[in-house]
Amino acid sequence: MEEPPSTALKIVAPCANPLSDQESDAVKSLSPISAPSDLQRHDWAAPTTAKGLNIRRFYSAINAILVVGFISYTIGIWFDVRQQVRTELEHINGLFGQAIESVFRHHETVLRILGQRFLDIDAANNPERGRRLVENLMELNPAFAGFGLAQPNGQLLLVSGIPAGRPLPNLLAQTESTATFLKVFDTNRLVIGRSYHLPLLDSWLIPIRIAVKNSSDHLKLVMTAGLSIESERAIWNALKLPQGMQITLLRHDGFIQLRLPTTVEDKHRIYDDPVSDSHFTARHAPLTADPFRNGSLAVADWILEGSMRSYASYPRTLFWTRFVHQLLLPLLLFSSAFLLALALFYSFSRNQRRYEAHLLHQAHFDALTMLPNRTLALDRLAQMIEEAKRNTSMAAVLFLDLDEFKRVNDGLGHNVGDEILVETARRLLRSVRARDTVARLGGDEFIVILGDLDSVADVQSVAEKLLRQFHEPFICAQRELGLTASIGIALYPDNGKSAAELLRRADTAMYHSKQHGRRLFHFFTDEMNRVATRHLALEEQLRGALERNELYLEYQPLVDLQSGCMAGAEALLRWHNGDLGQVTPDEFIPIAEQSGLIVPIGRYVLQSALTTLAGWHRSYGSDLKIAVNLSPRQFRDPQLIAFIRQSLNRAGVAAEQLELEITEGVLISKYVQTDAIIDDLKAMGVAIAMDDFGTGYSSLSYLRNHPFDTLKIDRGFVAGISEERKDRELVNAIINTAQSLGLKVVAEGVENEVQLHYLRAQGCDLAQGYHFSRPLSATGIESWLKASGQPGTPRIVSR
Repeated sequence: MEEPPSTALKIVAPCANPLSDQESDAVKSLSPISAPSDLQRHDWAAPTTAKGLNIRRFYSAINAILVVGFISYTIGIWFDVRQQVRTELEHINGLFGQAIESVFRHHETVLRILGQRFLDIDAANNPERGRRLVENLMELNPAFAGFGLAQPNGQLLLVSGIPAGRPLPNLLAQTESTATFLKVFDTNRLVIGRSYHLPLLDSWLIPIRIAVKNSSDHLKLVMTAGLSIESERAIWNALKLPQGMQITLLRHDGFIQLRLPTTVEDKHRIYDDPVSDSHFTARHAPLTADPFRNGSLAVADWILEGSMRSYASYPRTLFWTRFVHQLLLPLLLFSSAFLLALALFYSFSRNQRRYEAHLLHQAHFDALTMLPNRTLALDRLAQMIEEAKRNTSMAAVLFLDLDEFKRVNDGLGHNVGDEILVETARRLLRSVRARDTVARLGGDEFIVILGDLDSVADVQSVAEKLLRQFHEPFICAQRELGLTASIGIALYPDNGKSAAELLRRADTAMYHSKQHGRRLFHFFTDEMNRVATRHLALEEQLRGALERNELYLEYQPLVDLQSGCMAGAEALLRWHNGDLGQVTPDEFIPIAEQSGLIVPIGRYVLQSALTTLAGWHRSYGSDLKIAVNLSPRQFRDPQLIAFIRQSLNRAGVAAEQLELEITEGVLISKYVQTDAIIDDLKAMGVAIAMDDFGTGYSSLSYLRNHPFDTLKIDRGFVAGISEERKDRELVNAIINTAQSLGLKVVAEGVENEVQLHYLRAQGCDLAQGYHFSRPLSATGIESWLKASGQPGTPRIVSR
């Protein structure tokens, strides 16, 4: 492989000096923040889900149905009560009308018979004979207040209950009786006079009169009687009116004839004062205002051939009382239904709020550690930035990642990994203040957000305390596990003005810590930003590099140190981009591996190298081999073996002419199919070489457990053999180990004659390096061969 360029490192802030007791006390520990209080502290509003909205709509619909139903039912009851009252009033009014007409017809008959009797006994000339008849009639008709007999001139001859010799009034001389008395002369029917008070009898009467005529139809007498308004035996008083109901009988002349029930109120006001004619003649719709009683509804009807009008009325207060009584049970039922709907909605709503709160918690908190997740962490960071902006103070983001956590997950299982993550969250919370935030972004990545800082020293003290939390081993599955962490730090406002920018730069600083030994923390620098920007640009351009034909191969010769001939070449990938220029493999190969692009790129390298090798075979014979690097990521390609076999067949190259170089990273990854893939390659005849031997941790165990064909000595050891005794001893040990195991040895990075002669003296088999040639194109290799030896013979002369 080519010699990698050196990389300049930025200043590292190691966790070297422990905090003093005073500094430790200044950084207060924190117990885990509960989700509800945390949400309240940050004023998070629970989202209204579609289900919650549907529940509210359903509850509104139920309420609307209940309200509309109740209003409709109420209107129905109102009309029903109105109809009930109307029916009762019409019924009572009808009964009253029938009773009044019956009474007056009955008394018309009585007075007509009594008048004929008076003619028979010549009562006009013998009043005493008529008095006994009247007294007997009074005993038989207790509803009568009195009977009287009058002459055509209006003079009363006798009155029941009035002793003989007492002066009697003239009916034509009284205002109340004049009109009705004169009306007797014009009709043979009963004449009903207006109600009035008769002082003679000290009673309120309804006067009735009828003309008594002889056989020649000459008026001889006027028979008169007074019906007592207040008599308990009067038929109208026998009517049992419902509570609050009142009946008013109105005459055609505007005077009230009768009002039931009879009361002790001022009867002069009732019977002596006429009302408007419109009360009698106007059209009266059912259940309209009673003209004789405020606050009442009335039903009117005509009686006595339209000469009188009766009004049956009912108080509005009793109407509404009846309405309310009938509405009470439905009101209770509707209220119960409403309360039931309210209770169900409250239950559903409460469950929905719990569900939404659960969703909110899931959306903003990590389910495993109960720490804020990325969404909430970014919101917290944005709030912290706004607060720092207002207070002109400093804020910091510490991006923390556990070192080698994947090994724990793969080796001990995810349950143990989860326990470690939970314990890590507890330890981090203990290391910060109550107003600071610890969040989990995912996997083994955490961030700590610090606000209200006075100086960078405050941030450094917290970072040191966080790293010290990992000095104590984790106790999981009855095992003590030692884990470390790497931290990257970004400061506001120095390293960014937004939450996303600070988080990205803290992440960059964290990877810088990992690249420089781990267990460290680094502050973000402009150089890191340049490297990160370069990394993004490389990844973006690399994705289309194959399609744009920007990738190509160069070949570095492998020289047999004993014969001096070229034994083969190593295929080296190169990339030239129109925007980025020439990009070194040390830059783009790691990016290709991380992004997965190494799989299609690796296929391109293998096919191109085999095609070139086939051309060399046609020109120089079939002894040459080609060496191709295989990355750990390619071992996860399920089509790897099939593709290698297909590529060999297509190029017409024997499997023995292909050597695949792998590093210890392939074996360290512990991919379950690695061993099987190596065995399949060996069975196919492909040679396997271990690249960069001596730079790993357990190379000897790998040599023992895997069927390697070749060891490649890292250029770092070869460069020092001419000056450093230790490097010479290591190279000697590697060569001796390989020879004892029957493996070929390839030395990388041979730069001069001293190194070449030493390696040849130690029995090294092959070498490559700038001493022989720089990497060349396929045609460059052919030109190089022709210039350095006989045409057609791949022989290399020592320089």
